[in-house]
Amino acid sequence: MCSVYFDYSRDDVRAVMVDKFLQNQDFVYEKVNRSSQACGPLVKWVRAQVAYSDLLKQIEPLHMKLTTLEHELGVNRQQADATDARITELERTSSQMKAEYSVLIAQIHAIENVCFGFILLFDLLIVLA
Repeated sequence: MCSVYFDYSRDDVRAVMVDKFLQNQDFVYEKVNRSSQACGPLVKWVRAQVAYSDLLKQIEPLHMKLTTLEHELGVNRQQADATDARITELERTSSQMKAEYSVLIAQIHAIENVCFGFILLFDLLIVLA
């Protein structure tokens, strides 16, 4: 009862195990162990392997989703890093422009003061003339 040869594809092995063995009322630990103490534990092992296979089949979509999400996370992190670099560059450019603006405003005030001086001088010349 312990020697079994499978001529099935990997995907069909679980179905064959369930159909040929696990649904068999004689394929239980107590009965098999009474017949052969070496094969009794193998029955438990086979049942555990099929149960494990069921669990793997249930979590496979979750595992695939996890892999997809991990890939998306990597892409999103790269995009976030690129965005952070762009923000840093824009902040640097903004600071530089603010400094240039301040210099230009100071120059405008200086020119206004010179113009105001000329206006006062022309007013004085008009009054004196």
